Amino acid sequence: MDGSRHPLPLVTVYHHLQPLHATPLTFLQALFGHHYPVGVLDEEKILPLVKDIADVGICSSKDGILEIKSCEDLPYFLFDMTKNQMLVDFAFKTKVLMWSGDVFGSVVVGVLGYVVVR
Repeated sequence: MDGSRHPLPLVTVYHHLQPLHATPLTFLQALFGHHYPVGVLDEEKILPLVKDIADVGICSSKDGILEIKSCEDLPYFLFDMTKNQMLVDFAFKTKVLMWSGDVFGSVVVGVLGYVVVR
């Protein structure tokens, strides 16, 4: 789920950074703008215990195994909100889009009116 639009509320349980030893060659690489690794990160994350997670997606069956895939049209897949919280969030985002459309539409009408009068 790394890099996904659907972040999970994960908790880090193990984090270990093992630095790499720098050599004169790595200094020259950095001097000329090349990237070099500074260390190896070993990290494990898990869901917190007794954490309720909801999912919204497309359910399908392959060889008798059910799987849920995310829907591209919905901004949620795995999340820690209830259905009512999700609906409130959708309603808020819809109102923001409606009012911003009204504001931009009014600005456009004002500019067009100014151009016509001019």
